[in-house]
Amino acid sequence: MSKSKFHQVKISGYNIIFPLAIAWNQCADFQKQTVEHIKKRNNCFVYLGADKSFFFKIKKSHNLLLFYPLTNFLKLKIFDKLFDQINLLFFNFVVKWQLKNTKCINIIWLFNSELNYFFKIFKDEKILKIYDFVDFADLKNIFNTTKKANLIFANSTILYQFAKTISNNKVVLVPQGFDLKSFSNDKKLKPIEPSTKITISYIGSINFRLDFPLLQKLIQNNPQHNFIFWGPIEYLNKNLDTIYNLETNINKLKKYKNVQFGHSDRNGVIKVLEKTTIGIIPYNTLLDFNRNCFPMKLFEYFYMGLPVLSTKIEELYRYKNIIKISNDSKEWNKYINKIMRNGWPAQKRIIQRELAKSNSWQKKIKKIEEEIYNFNYK
Repeated sequence: MSKSKFHQVKISGYNIIFPLAIAWNQCADFQKQTVEHIKKRNNCFVYLGADKSFFFKIKKSHNLLLFYPLTNFLKLKIFDKLFDQINLLFFNFVVKWQLKNTKCINIIWLFNSELNYFFKIFKDEKILKIYDFVDFADLKNIFNTTKKANLIFANSTILYQFAKTISNNKVVLVPQGFDLKSFSNDKKLKPIEPSTKITISYIGSINFRLDFPLLQKLIQNNPQHNFIFWGPIEYLNKNLDTIYNLETNINKLKKYKNVQFGHSDRNGVIKVLEKTTIGIIPYNTLLDFNRNCFPMKLFEYFYMGLPVLSTKIEELYRYKNIIKISNDSKEWNKYINKIMRNGWPAQKRIIQRELAKSNSWQKKIKKIEEEIYNFNYK
């Protein structure tokens, strides 16, 4: 295949199953973004495991079928397994009915390793089993999934290297996936000028993953600055929410006069970032999941040309020349003071924007499509 043709490869006409474990409209929308791109030329069947309804519900639009499974209305845990089996049987029936003329499922595309049983539900040696490896959530299931998948896509070097050590199947490093279309503008990036009063913002889900002791010290030591936490407050895990005193810690932050909480659509996020001086990623890196993640918000900060403060997330050391990485609140204070004195040069902002562009959804999907198109069963 010539280079010019290769770069125009787009998979088309495939029937693809996407089992999802998070809500369709969740703040971290990488799964929805992937489906929205792929459905432009392919038929997508999405099992919404986190969006259960009182009755079976199906929504259909162009090339997309959303399946809302039945909730356990008996409210007893002993019936969870039974309801799961009923839901999977009905989903299987719906998919097969929709494909009654072709009876051909081409791809099962997983994001969540705990859903690898979908590989068994739809059995066919010609079904391409994809694992879109985006987080380090469940080690046991990650091992099982990487062995079962034909193709593994990793969105970070940390995940790529890990997958390569535990799987003999093909592992491909792909761009992270940044919503360039929503952020794209022609504004020339000017330097951020020194200032005595700045705005420090965190965008994204507000949950137990945040390092609240670090944030508490930071806000206490900087009453002259504005702090914005912009995103939904999410209670994701009852045990971890309790262990990390999520509700108490959020209420503590809300008491500070220089702290603002809010939530909006993507346009609102951009408006917040336009008045932001420093973007922060204050994750608790005692959690393996956090330490090995690759936050999408990094490229949102980068596109807006913001200096970034982060805790010790392994993947971010790739960008240590343009990110301050530390778990020490004193080091965070020093960096904030440095930005106050010196500002942030236009040249670094330009480098950041180019990095964001190179990690767009278009580039990620293009790389994935090329690999699917050229995949050969052994």
